[in-house]
Amino acid sequence: MDTMCRDDLVVVVYRDKKYLKKLEMEKSFHGKGGILPFASVIGCPWGTRFGEYEVFRPAIEDIIMYGVRRETQIVFPKDAFFISVKLDLKAGSRVVEIGTGSGALTLLLSRAVGPEGQVVSIEKEERHYKNAQKNLAKYLEFRNTELFNMDVLDFDGREFDAAFVDVREPWLYMEGIRTFLKGGAIAGFIVPTANQVSDLLQALRQGFGDVEVMEILFRRYKTVAARLRPEDRMVGHTGYLLFARKIELIKEMGDSSELRDSV
Repeated sequence: MDTMCRDDLVVVVYRDKKYLKKLEMEKSFHGKGGILPFASVIGCPWGTRFGEYEVFRPAIEDIIMYGVRRETQIVFPKDAFFISVKLDLKAGSRVVEIGTGSGALTLLLSRAVGPEGQVVSIEKEERHYKNAQKNLAKYLEFRNTELFNMDVLDFDGREFDAAFVDVREPWLYMEGIRTFLKGGAIAGFIVPTANQVSDLLQALRQGFGDVEVMEILFRRYKTVAARLRPEDRMVGHTGYLLFARKIELIKEMGDSSELRDSV
């Protein structure tokens, strides 16, 4: 039987609240459901109820939402999981992230590409870089991630399967992003305002195709069978997402007769 062990990370659930904790023998969890001594949790199966508390193995969403120390706005799971799909990440993929922030998305990218893949994350601000370093050291599952404290313009990486960009003025880095990517590879962007979307769309006209713009809205429901209805509050706008594919610029096609002759 798979049981909870000393120093394991656990998520403690009390009604609609969650808390990420480390099982230290001499400590306890104090909450509205009473005191939960961790000594009584150690050795029990994962997914055990103790009075009004439920204790589970943390999912990656729990790590991102309740574990990561934030010094920047993070990419929330409602966007992050969709991003990993749109970037077509899979085991063995190589992805570059421009703008590490607090490292929340970095953790998910690492999980998506697996131990055979590679994540290279670039953060210009030293304060954010140091915070991300601590978060990644604490929560990374695989040793597949490199973190750089530098301006992306000084980075000379090549041949990534995908790129994701989370910086204030992404249009300043378009040529560099193109050089990082394999032919036809996907680049993703997140920006908070509509005018940034407009500026980015202009920049994507040169060197990128198959451009998409979207945002994801997210609404939870109350889990009361007799009174099923939406929560009073919802997570609305967090950012606009843009995706595009690197495209090579080729000369114009010939006239229609030349095109027919080539078929």
